[in-house]
Amino acid sequence: MTEDVTDKLSQLNIDDKVLGSDGSLIQRLYNGANVDDPLDVFNSASHEELDQLVKKFPARTLELFSDNSLPPKLLITSINTETSLSYLKLLVSLIKRNDGNDVDYYLKLVSSLVNEFEYQVKDLNPIISVIVPHFSSSDLVQVILVKLYAVYKEQIIPPLKDSVELLSVNGEVITCCQLLVLLFQLNAKSAVDIFQLDSVQLMLYDAGSSHSTKIIENGLNLLSTACVDEPTRNAIFSKYLDQLIQGTNQTDINIKTLAALVIVKTWNFQALDTNQKISLEDLTNIFIVNLNSHSIEGLAYLSMKKSIRSHLRKDGEFVIELVQKLETPGSDLYGILLIIGNLTTLEEEEETSQLKRHAQKGLDEEIEESQDDIFEFMDDLMELSIVSKFCSHSKISKQCMEQGMKIFYNLSKNKANHEQLVKQGALIRIMEFIGRETEVTDYKLMAFKALSMILTTSDPHLVFGPNASLKTAVNYLFQFLAMDNISLRDQFQILLSLTNLSVIDHGPLTSEQWDELDDELVQTDHPMVKTSILELISNLMQHRSNLPALFNWANPKNKKRYDLIVKMTRLPDVKAQCSAISSLSFGVTFQLIGEELLKDKPLRDNLLQVLNEQPKERELVERAAFVFYYLLFYADVTENKTIFTDKKTIIDTLDRAIGACHNEEALEMLKECKSLVSNL
Repeated sequence: MTEDVTDKLSQLNIDDKVLGSDGSLIQRLYNGANVDDPLDVFNSASHEELDQLVKKFPARTLELFSDNSLPPKLLITSINTETSLSYLKLLVSLIKRNDGNDVDYYLKLVSSLVNEFEYQVKDLNPIISVIVPHFSSSDLVQVILVKLYAVYKEQIIPPLKDSVELLSVNGEVITCCQLLVLLFQLNAKSAVDIFQLDSVQLMLYDAGSSHSTKIIENGLNLLSTACVDEPTRNAIFSKYLDQLIQGTNQTDINIKTLAALVIVKTWNFQALDTNQKISLEDLTNIFIVNLNSHSIEGLAYLSMKKSIRSHLRKDGEFVIELVQKLETPGSDLYGILLIIGNLTTLEEEEETSQLKRHAQKGLDEEIEESQDDIFEFMDDLMELSIVSKFCSHSKISKQCMEQGMKIFYNLSKNKANHEQLVKQGALIRIMEFIGRETEVTDYKLMAFKALSMILTTSDPHLVFGPNASLKTAVNYLFQFLAMDNISLRDQFQILLSLTNLSVIDHGPLTSEQWDELDDELVQTDHPMVKTSILELISNLMQHRSNLPALFNWANPKNKKRYDLIVKMTRLPDVKAQCSAISSLSFGVTFQLIGEELLKDKPLRDNLLQVLNEQPKERELVERAAFVFYYLLFYADVTENKTIFTDKKTIIDTLDRAIGACHNEEALEMLKECKSLVSNL
């Protein structure tokens, strides 16, 4: 028992007059009696009695809690903020004097206190000063400091700065470095100021010549972390480069790769070329030969350089090892995905990445990357089942999932990969990601683009089984289509995907989705986009569920849409004309709809114009003849024969079309039309 605890026990005045020889179990426990289950004694004590004892005898309480490893929550529920201060002060003394196993328990109590109560920073300074020396030996210290920073922010920086300075002066390199690494994560600006302290710089310089690999590793790790700040990066390069180069020659793999990583993270490639003591190729080879977590981080940076990307793609053994690490528990998944994302990126369409912010200098190169080389590399990745390996992770961080979307997007640029992307599970992950992400980020855009590209070539009957939601995919594609400022290429790709999916009846489009198609159809000036929209509408109109959107004229929007389609049967683009007329071909077979179309003079006139002016367009004539046949048929069966007033002109038009027609099906339809006209 420590002297401090002995002194505090004198407060107890344990005799019959204070607690009574026949007191309760909890009183006897405080008196020093042995009991079988102290936890049960505390739990069975009345709240009033326990609160009184805990408040009156903090030293004895801490002794009982520590000796019996009682849950801290039991203490927390029995005190208030004011009482907790006395416990905090006692813990300062106990932690300061005790280096044994009890410290871990005391740290648990400190953690519980700072989680439950709010203090003034002046009350926290003593506890910070005594727990910091235990930073490297107990994870709880980091937990406590993170909690304190979350609550008090910059207010706790001064005592932490004092602690760092004291640790550096006393040569506590490992603890000092680890604490500074945490400070960089919490508040980089303040950490930079502390990092620049003379005592810290002297400590780091001396650490470089230490015989302890652990000290060297911690020093290098701090330098690596400090590279987050550009002026600090430059200072590290200037002051420590020679020591770092020496580190790359060490036999210890961790030191070798960590030293190389720090050199890379200083991002002074031009100065490195001038220095000529170590090259980027040397650094790359260090990472490739020793593929640990430091190497993966280093290659994540270096793979933004075209020359390095080209080098890495050609190293088959490296690629195999890298992909295999996707299955290794505890591997640096995010770093691996970053590298693969960079290696599969086509330079001319390179997407923004988190690392790209650091790539503003030193990347200008004359080397050009070949699309064929990148596609060949993608083939290798698909053979290595990279998508399956990624999708096998049931739990994955948001950052990793974002990099996965970038890789899927890159791979989907090659149509040859689409089948395997689907088979290996990419489509499911893409749709999950789109559904989960509420904000439209660069990565969600990549997911949208990958979805549209894959679904352009995939057979929806095979892709979407009974448990897969084709409708969900359609909804996502319409979300993408409705976005502002999407490229013409993306717009075209989306429409092709929707058209491909529309071979299956996935139910009616929503009113908003039809509005989107209407807007695109009216606003676009690009013939291919207009034609694609009409092809999509044509496919949709082959399903009963969508017919009301064009033929239920009780809704003015539907009538306006129908009139627009009729108008577009006279577009200068033949494919667009075919699609516009085809949009009417299924609906016209229903008598209720056909009788209404029969009354539409613009439609009748347009169909006759097509037959009269474009008789050599085989597919167009066949579709026009089909719709026109049904109009004539309904005119006959409804005895509305006077609607076609100029039968001679119609017959002449049909004869001209018959004479120019070389399509047997169209020819047969034209002859049927002529027969019906003759009988009107």
